[in-house]
Formats: sequence, structure tokens, C-alpha cells
Amino acid sequence: MPGLWPRQNRRLLVTLVLLTALVFATPNHSFAASSIGGKCSKVNSFQIINKKVAICLKKGNLLVWSLANTAQKNNYKLLQTQLLVSSREKNLTNLRTLKDKYSSISNVVSVWNDSLIQTKKTLIDGMRSQLFSLEDQKEDQEQIKKNAQNDLQTINNSISTAQSNVNSIQSQINNQQNVVNNAKVYHDSAYNSYVSVKAQSDYLSYSYQSALSSNSAMLTAKVLCDFGFGSCGIYSSAQYSYNASIISQYNSASARTSSAYASYSNYYSQYSSSLSTLTALKNQQVQYTNNLNSLNSQKNQISQTISTSESKIASLIPQIAQAVVKFTPFEAAENRIESDLKIYLDTKNLLEVKCAELVVAIDEFLVLANQEFIEKTSTSTWDAKYLALLGLQKEIDLKTSVISLLVSSLDSYLNTL
Repeated sequence: MPGLWPRQNRRLLVTLVLLTALVFATPNHSFAASSIGGKCSKVNSFQIINKKVAICLKKGNLLVWSLANTAQKNNYKLLQTQLLVSSREKNLTNLRTLKDKYSSISNVVSVWNDSLIQTKKTLIDGMRSQLFSLEDQKEDQEQIKKNAQNDLQTINNSISTAQSNVNSIQSQINNQQNVVNNAKVYHDSAYNSYVSVKAQSDYLSYSYQSALSSNSAMLTAKVLCDFGFGSCGIYSSAQYSYNASIISQYNSASARTSSAYASYSNYYSQYSSSLSTLTALKNQQVQYTNNLNSLNSQKNQISQTISTSESKIASLIPQIAQAVVKFTPFEAAENRIESDLKIYLDTKNLLEVKCAELVVAIDEFLVLANQEFIEKTSTSTWDAKYLALLGLQKEIDLKTSVISLLVSSLDSYLNTL
């Protein structure tokens, strides 16, 4: 900075920094209606009015917009230059960040999930082994049959208990449903009453605010008039009484609304409580039913085991066929892993080239962007160069998203196996 701002201009630089804080610290809410001689809100702030530079100055007890003199215009121009330089410095900072990111391909490309793939390959090998293990199961069938007969007796006892629970919970649900229905009738009635009276209150709200404001103004004017100040024609007894009537109507409607809401809240609590109880009973019914279904399923499985145990050796043939069907998607997974790996490596190699191009282009721009270039280059030239770099970054990011999708898709696919 010392090279840009000689010693004699440092005081001016301090002034510009202070002006920047003044201009941007507090938004100017009267911007749209500003005019020379009009009121402003922040002393020493600038604004363009009718294509001329205006400055907010204090005149007497007022802050007004005044045409800037030559020195003030120069301050304004220097301030704009500083803002432009600041914006472009942010661009350069962003480019340096991009350079750091894209200098290493590991920052860009999703990692190939070797651990997951190796795990699935191990699983595939295990599936192959299962195909050969079916033959060893034949000699176990007699023991399976004996154990299944004992299990069947236990399951039948459990099914009897579970069916009793299901019947009991259904009766409780029916009773609770009646409670819920009655609670809902009271809830709905209270809610409709609340909505009705609230609509009346809302309808009167605007008139209430207007009447309240009007009476306040008239009362103030009357007090001033009584003491000999201001105009005595503002106060109107008829209008004041009419406004008071509106205020009274609104207060009455508001009170009815509060009462209706309290009633609605009470019935809502009762309805919610009864509904929660019903929901809990239904959830318990689902548990009982699921338990019963599970027991029946187990019974069917055990019965099937008993009926087929003596012919299990013959049944192993379709089991082996089923195992082959089960293995088929694992074999397809092997092929997909190889195919996706090739795409991954090809895309990664291409991204390495593109990232290198981006880093070189950023370096060239950073070398070009000395202080003179930052301050004096036209907006179109600067934007063209800067946006070109962002365009190259976007191209890389698009390819990065493709490879990320490839990796995540393969991971998701393998996780389903």
C-alpha cells in the first residue's frame, strides 16, 4: 500500500476509509425519494441524484442532500475505486482458493471404495462356497425332524395365547373409538365457534386501530385547544363517540375470541388425549397381530420341515438351483465393478489434465493481475478473464459430479447385495 498511497495522501486515505464506513454502515431508507435539498439520514454519505454526486451535510438542525464540491467528488471517486479494488481482490482470493483445491486431484475426485469392493468380492466367494455346502446337509435331516416336532407343540401353545390377546385388544379399541368420536364432536364444535368469533374480531381489527388512532389524535387536539394551543376544530364529539363504539365492539369480540379459544384448547386436549390412547391401543394391536402372524409363520415352517424332512435329499436339487439364482446378481456385480473401474480411471485421468490446465490459467491471471491491472482494467475485460476461469472450473465440477455419481451409485448397488 505505501507504493499506491504516497505519504502526503495517507491522510486522504484515512478520510476515505471513514467515509466508506459512514456510507455503508447504515442503509439510507429515503433513497428512492432523494433530491437535492431533501432530507438525508447519514452525514457525509454520498448518493447520485439526477446524475450528479450529492453529499449529506448538516445545515442548521437538518441533514440535507447538497451538491458535492470538487474535493468531495474526488473523495467519492476514490471511494468507488477502493470498492472496485476490494471486489477484485476478493476475486483473486477466490482464485487462489481454487488453485489450492484443484492443485491436488485428491481434493476433486471421489475416492474409489476399495474396502467395500473387497468386502463384496469376499462375499461373492462365500456364495460360491455355499453352493457346495448343500450336499453336507442331508445327514442332518433326522435330527431336524425330531426337533421340529417338539417346537410345533410349543408354537401351538403360544398361538393360543396370542389369539386371545388379539381378541381382547380389539374390544378395547372399539370402546376407545367411541370415546374418540364423542371427543371429536365437542372438539369440532368448539373449533368452529372459535373460528367464527375470531373472524369477527379480525374483521373489526382494522376499524379498531383506525378508531383508536383517531380518538387519540382528537383527544390530544382537544387538550391542546383547552390550553389555548392548536386548532379547536379537530375534535368531534360525534366522531369520538362513534370511534368509542367501534373500540368497544372490538374489545367485546376479542374477549369472546379468548373465551372461545380457551374452550377449544380444553376440548383439543381431551380429543388429543383420547386419540393418543386409541393410537397406543392400535399400535399394541399391530404388535399382537404381528406376533400371531409370526407364530403362524413359524408353525407353517415347522410343519413344512416335518413333512419334507424325509424327502429333503430330493428337495436339495431345487435348493441348489435357487442358490444359483441367488448367486447370479453377485456375478453381475463382479462385471459391473470392472466396468465402472475403467470409467473411473479414464475420467480421473481426464480430470487431472483439466485441473492442471485450470491451475496454469489461474497462475497466468494472478501474474497478470498486478495493482495497476486491478485498478485500471475495464469491467468487461476483467469479467471476461475471471468468468473464463470459473467456466473451466464448472467444466471440471461437472465431470467431478459424474464420477461422484458413478462411485456413489456403485456403492449403493453393492450395499444392496
